[in-house]
Amino acid sequence: MTEKKKKDGRGGYRPGAGRKPIGDRAGVCISFKVPEEVRDEIRALIRRRGIPSAVFLIEALQLMKERYGDASPEQ
Repeated sequence: MTEKKKKDGRGGYRPGAGRKPIGDRAGVCISFKVPEEVRDEIRALIRRRGIPSAVFLIEALQLMKERYGDASPEQ
Protein backbone atom coordinates (compact mmCIF):
# COMPACT_ATOMS: atom_id res chain seq x y z
CA MET A 1 0.00 0.00 0.00
CA THR A 2 1.10 3.51 -0.63
CA GLU A 3 1.35 5.89 2.27
CA LYS A 4 -0.65 9.06 2.00
CA LYS A 5 1.56 12.10 2.03
CA LYS A 6 0.48 14.95 4.27
CA LYS A 7 -0.54 18.02 2.29
CA ASP A 8 1.50 21.15 2.83
CA GLY A 9 0.10 24.66 3.13
CA ARG A 10 -2.68 24.10 5.61
CA GLY A 11 -3.16 26.34 8.58
CA GLY A 12 -0.86 28.98 9.89
CA TYR A 13 -0.36 32.57 8.77
CA ARG A 14 -1.56 33.50 5.30
CA PRO A 15 -1.08 37.02 3.92
CA GLY A 16 -4.38 38.75 3.22
CA ALA A 17 -6.44 36.17 5.12
CA GLY A 18 -9.10 37.08 7.65
CA ARG A 19 -11.75 39.73 7.94
CA LYS A 20 -10.78 43.10 6.54
CA PRO A 21 -10.89 46.12 8.87
CA ILE A 22 -13.73 48.62 8.68
CA GLY A 23 -12.26 51.88 7.47
CA ASP A 24 -8.57 52.49 7.09
CA ARG A 25 -7.25 50.69 10.18
CA ALA A 26 -7.88 47.65 12.32
CA GLY A 27 -9.88 48.01 15.51
CA VAL A 28 -9.48 46.73 19.04
CA CYS A 29 -11.80 44.65 21.18
CA ILE A 30 -13.62 46.29 24.09
CA SER A 31 -15.96 44.80 26.65
CA PHE A 32 -18.55 46.41 28.91
CA LYS A 33 -21.76 45.47 30.69
CA VAL A 34 -25.23 46.86 30.01
CA PRO A 35 -28.68 45.57 30.99
CA GLU A 36 -30.02 42.82 28.71
CA GLU A 37 -32.77 45.10 27.42
CA VAL A 38 -30.21 47.68 26.28
CA ARG A 39 -28.11 44.98 24.61
CA ASP A 40 -31.17 43.65 22.80
CA GLU A 41 -32.20 47.13 21.67
CA ILE A 42 -28.70 47.87 20.34
CA ARG A 43 -28.55 44.54 18.51
CA ALA A 44 -31.98 45.11 16.96
CA LEU A 45 -31.04 48.61 15.80
CA ILE A 46 -27.77 47.40 14.29
CA ARG A 47 -29.56 44.60 12.43
CA ARG A 48 -32.34 46.90 11.16
CA ARG A 49 -29.82 49.42 9.86
CA GLY A 50 -27.50 46.72 8.52
CA ILE A 51 -24.38 48.32 9.99
CA PRO A 52 -21.45 46.78 11.88
CA SER A 53 -21.36 47.31 15.64
CA ALA A 54 -18.10 49.26 15.29
CA VAL A 55 -19.79 51.77 12.98
CA PHE A 56 -22.68 52.10 15.45
CA LEU A 57 -20.29 52.88 18.31
CA ILE A 58 -18.25 55.36 16.25
CA GLU A 59 -21.40 57.23 15.20
CA ALA A 60 -22.84 57.16 18.74
CA LEU A 61 -19.58 58.64 20.05
CA GLN A 62 -19.74 61.38 17.43
CA LEU A 63 -23.30 62.26 18.47
CA MET A 64 -22.26 62.42 22.14
CA LYS A 65 -19.36 64.73 21.26
CA GLU A 66 -21.70 67.02 19.32
CA ARG A 67 -24.18 67.09 22.18
CA TYR A 68 -21.81 67.43 25.15
CA GLY A 69 -18.62 68.71 23.55
CA ASP A 70 -15.42 66.93 22.71
CA ALA A 71 -13.78 65.79 25.95
CA SER A 72 -11.09 63.66 24.31
CA PRO A 73 -7.89 63.26 26.33
CA GLU A 74 -4.93 65.31 25.08
CA GLN A 75 -2.35 63.24 23.21
